[in-house]
Amino acid sequence: MFNQKSNSINVEVRRIGGGFGGKETNFMTACICALLAKKTSKPIKLRLDRDDDIILTGKRHEFFSEYEVGFNDDGIIQGLKINLSSNCGMSPDLSVAINERALLHLDNAYYISDLEVTNYLCKTNIPTSTAFRGFGGNQGMMAIENIIDNISRYLKKDPVEVRKKNFYQNNKKI
Repeated sequence: MFNQKSNSINVEVRRIGGGFGGKETNFMTACICALLAKKTSKPIKLRLDRDDDIILTGKRHEFFSEYEVGFNDDGIIQGLKINLSSNCGMSPDLSVAINERALLHLDNAYYISDLEVTNYLCKTNIPTSTAFRGFGGNQGMMAIENIIDNISRYLKKDPVEVRKKNFYQNNKKI
């Protein structure tokens, strides 16, 4: 932040919990400490209360999806064109990796023979979105599960049956 060599900075952190994301890149509190230490020339101890912590720190990436899906009378998906947009907040943080994981999990357990995906990382005016358990996979899987539910409603079929018909299967081409 101040063009200072990283080996001249000493940081002591109390235990911060499990490794489920969101902590390894929390730069906002580091910047606050750096600024205060520079201004006062003294060590800084920062402990945010829960309300401030919730306001300042990033949350899970929200995703928005728009899609066109082709399917037959049995509900078997024959093609999917989908636009995914994620709310990255004010900086990219781990957004590239999270969006990549969303793309890799988009099919979930379903075979999709023809797929076109456009992926948008959107900068917005909220705190930086960050990693949480699932690391983007949840958002990708929710998109396809929503599509399966919509196909089921349109065809007036049991969503479980539509899911089963779309599952990946060994030695079977759809």
